[in-house]
Amino acid sequence: MEKAENWQSKYCLQSKQHPQQTTIALCSFMEQQNFVDVAICCEKRVLHVHKVVLAANSALFKEELDKNSSVDHVVITGCEFSVVKSLVEFMYCGSTIVSDEHLKYLVAAARTLQMKALENLTLGCTLPADMIVIPKPQFLSKKPKYPAPVSSNPAPVSSSNLYIPNKDNRKLRI
Repeated sequence: MEKAENWQSKYCLQSKQHPQQTTIALCSFMEQQNFVDVAICCEKRVLHVHKVVLAANSALFKEELDKNSSVDHVVITGCEFSVVKSLVEFMYCGSTIVSDEHLKYLVAAARTLQMKALENLTLGCTLPADMIVIPKPQFLSKKPKYPAPVSSNPAPVSSSNLYIPNKDNRKLRI
């Protein structure tokens, strides 16, 4: 005879507002520069953002950040800072406003960064973006600020390499 399993009720808790609330929170974090962990540099200007947002929206960012999680600077060339700012705004908000002049650069950059959501939105557009090539960004990381490793063969301790304050030369002034 098999034992009867102990069936307990389980509940599925869902919030229809969760995606919108998360998006609003992330946008707020970026605007207030809270928890940002990477700097995007373009035209001598810097935009601080979250790696997780970059990786969630761009296959190229995900691939590069998977390879090296210590990346703290991304240098983008081949387009204006306003285009990069529009790309980031799209990543955070799902929408952006861009001028006619910059649209072809936005599409070209989206292709370089492998941003499928933005690429899919512009599939029907007839843009000369195919002729524009945005170079792959540079992913940079600083060297860790750790102390130099201690040698496995430390120098022998002797009176010549120890600091001993000279007590005889001390004078007390009152």
